[in-house]
Amino acid sequence: MKAAVLTSPGSPIMIEDIPVPKPRAEEVLVKVAACGVCHSDLHVAKGELKFPLPCVLGHEISGTVAELGPGVRGPAPGDPVVAGFILPCGRCPNCARGRDDLCETFFAMNRGKGTYYDGETRLHRADGTPLAMYSMGGLAEYAVVPATGVFPLRPGMALADSCILGCAVMTAYG
Repeated sequence: MKAAVLTSPGSPIMIEDIPVPKPRAEEVLVKVAACGVCHSDLHVAKGELKFPLPCVLGHEISGTVAELGPGVRGPAPGDPVVAGFILPCGRCPNCARGRDDLCETFFAMNRGKGTYYDGETRLHRADGTPLAMYSMGGLAEYAVVPATGVFPLRPGMALADSCILGCAVMTAYG
């Protein structure tokens, strides 16, 4: 698949061919139809916000479910979805209190290390080099998203217009 990879602050983002990631337990593989470029992506690209590199930016996506990982109940393959920029673990004290927007695991692991809750990224170069993910690393043809961060779209909603629901519309939620 094609992915937009940032290798160093201020450098051009390059399109690379990388393997399609596989969803693990409680994860969904989304075929990305649209990904917004948020100003926080630009902060990372300019080096104004520290984040592990190389990485795939993009944290507001819409698309269709391509594959479900083990244990996922919810949207079926082919269903249109949007993914939120905060990917709650569902297990930390804040998630248990209903404060998904303050998920400690998400901020420690994803925003701090560019990984998911298990400490691993789902994106790698063909040679196996890991690529950090800014949220789900949505500037790619496919993205693996924890099932807790995937939401169905109403039939007829344009995927190209829906991606901003995952960030710009949700920024003040909580």
